[in-house]
Amino acid sequence: MVKQLKGKEIPLVELIWGGATPKSATWELEEKIKDSYLDLFVQPCVANLPSTNILQPPSTPSFAKILTTNLASTCDLPLPKPCRKGDSIAVKISEQDYQEGLLRCRNHLHGRVFLAKGQKPLKFVELKDKLSRLWTHLAGWTVISLGRGYFEFEFQHSKDLGTVLAAGSWNLEPGLLRLSLWKLDFNPRNFKNSLAHVWLWIYELPQEYWCSRIILAIASGLGIPIAIDQATVQRSYGHFARVLVEVNLAEAIPDHLLVEREGFAFYVTLDFDRIPAYYSLCQCIGHDNFLVTFKNL
Repeated sequence: MVKQLKGKEIPLVELIWGGATPKSATWELEEKIKDSYLDLFVQPCVANLPSTNILQPPSTPSFAKILTTNLASTCDLPLPKPCRKGDSIAVKISEQDYQEGLLRCRNHLHGRVFLAKGQKPLKFVELKDKLSRLWTHLAGWTVISLGRGYFEFEFQHSKDLGTVLAAGSWNLEPGLLRLSLWKLDFNPRNFKNSLAHVWLWIYELPQEYWCSRIILAIASGLGIPIAIDQATVQRSYGHFARVLVEVNLAEAIPDHLLVEREGFAFYVTLDFDRIPAYYSLCQCIGHDNFLVTFKNL
């Protein structure tokens, strides 16, 4: 068919898409069809083409086919065989896979947002936006929500972990973000926080012991050392050494420690800056036993 326009002729061909009904036939530019389907023009008429040459419209893959294609490589992995232990089904995971997971979490921290009564909880995007403005000095970080107000942070450089921990709580307005060292087998549903980051003051430490390795070794007797105060590193004063330590408030905290070396030993006096209140009955930080007992009277 040739369509006549003013001073112009446009050759057209009729194509049947997938059937012989009138609704399946369309008129297309002959030049365009020749470029794509040149082999069809060996017949004198497109309408008389054999059924085997009828053009089929492009098919859209089904959801099941897409899902099967994407999961093919996953399902091919060797998986452990489940077994029954009592009333439960048990699956033993590979130790190698677990160690790879530990390596992936080496620059992680846990955090929780604490809100005062009446404060509206922050949305996840709001939390990221506020921290992006507070942590402009960091190389790079990401965060995921764990539920129940807990979050897990991943930092690009390990040195940034000490930087954010040394600052203590981060004021999000509203709410405070408290960060803690990453913990094995962390489950926000049953986690009871008895760990706190506090500044340890080490008194009566002679100057020949003022090096980072010795100070951190002394602090390790109380908990997990995180960072040394810059004034202590530079030895700006000698009244006390100051170290940020993660301590377990569920355990007894000593006020002195015995330092030993070959043929000699001496005591140092210990003190802490603003230890948070700890409720031993419910084993969590936030209030002490006296306040809870008084409230329940």
